[in-house]
Amino acid sequence: RDIIKERKPDLMIVAGDVFDEFIPDSETVELFQNAIRSVFKVSKKLIIAIVSGNHDYGVFLEKLCKGQKQQRLWACGMIHASGISYDFEKHVRTFSFAKAKGQVVLIPPVSDEFCPECIGSSPEMTSSQKFLAALGNHLESSSMKDIPRVLVYHGKISKSGQKQKNDIELKELLALKPDYIAAGHLHHMRVNTDDRYAYAG
Repeated sequence: RDIIKERKPDLMIVAGDVFDEFIPDSETVELFQNAIRSVFKVSKKLIIAIVSGNHDYGVFLEKLCKGQKQQRLWACGMIHASGISYDFEKHVRTFSFAKAKGQVVLIPPVSDEFCPECIGSSPEMTSSQKFLAALGNHLESSSMKDIPRVLVYHGKISKSGQKQKNDIELKELLALKPDYIAAGHLHHMRVNTDDRYAYAG
């Protein structure tokens, strides 16, 4: 709260692992809800953007956030698809403040095991590659494609040739043309200024 009072940010990012377990106990849930309410009391304009982490149950997190000030609390707990196409409404949000516009792209853990496939997608690509390719096409066709873009991603980012299971290669994220990548998953801080991404730790 003190930092928010001092710096007066327009946007707060939570890059996953909100909880330590899929279904947290009621005391932990109440602590989270009180923290959100407390932050919103300090700032009447602040937007909070949240993605789920590998310790979170995405469906539960989204339902929990619906009870809060939904217009200022954006939560994306899973990859959304309708069976024919991906539903990017939960993944891509545009904000507009007095002096600037921007775009937040929310990407929860993208693993081939849990990432839904859509009809007509390429069989040569993994499920996560199909989702990221479709997301890139959506962003490129958007009328807001030239405004500043922040990617919020939970998972491990790997360099080319070093990808392990459930990783996303850096080049796949950079193909989405972000100005900055706010990443979660690592339990220590890592800042890569050359490739414009950082783990808060």
